[in-house]
Amino acid sequence: SLKALVEIPESGRKVAVRGMTLGGIGDYYAYSRELDKARIYYEQKLNLGEETNSERMVYEASAGLGMLYRMDELYDFEKSKALWGFL
Repeated sequence: SLKALVEIPESGRKVAVRGMTLGGIGDYYAYSRELDKARIYYEQKLNLGEETNSERMVYEASAGLGMLYRMDELYDFEKSKALWGFL
């Protein structure tokens, strides 16, 4: 959210905005059922989160990928389970 963004130091805001943008584009493609494109953007957000040690970004990207793998077109129970953190 914008309130959370304001609380981030100036140096991290560009990274945060980039992460939100990647996730938003991933969401758009997911809901448009363009799942391969959605996966690309969620994976980019995941990589950015890992590079910047942003647990929140990693969590959000993993949730997006987990959602994709639960959809019929890309259904993969093991990947979805791993991304959602179930045992």
